[in-house]
Order: sequence, then structure tokens, then C-alpha cells
Amino acid sequence: KAKALVIGGEKDVAAGAENFPALAKHIADTIPGGARLVIFPNVGHVPHIQVPDQFNKELLNFLGS
Repeated sequence: KAKALVIGGEKDVAAGAENFPALAKHIADTIPGGARLVIFPNVGHVPHIQVPDQFNKELLNFLGS
């Protein structure tokens, strides 16, 4: 019943994921109780480095919720 955050980049292809947004949505949907899903457009595998301001904003919003 703990809250969960699934966060990543739209263009992430790590671990062979051909469509990361769809995979991330599936992961979020299958977590018991649901999860918050955040996909950053035009970002790859390291959103915390590629768009740190956006990443930190989303993470802090989630932690404060």
C-alpha cells in the first residue's frame, strides 16, 4: 500500500525496451494500489542528469504528496 513513482524518459531504450512509455505504464498499472507515472518527453535513460530540474520537481512533488 506504499505509494510508488514510475519515472523515466520517453526515449529510454535501456534493457532493450523498444517502447519505454508503454512498458512504464504497464509497470505503474500493475503495482498494487497503482503508481504515479511520469514520462519526460525527448529524454533518454538518465532523466535525473538530462533534465534535473524537471526530475527534481516531480520527485519532490511525489515525496510531498
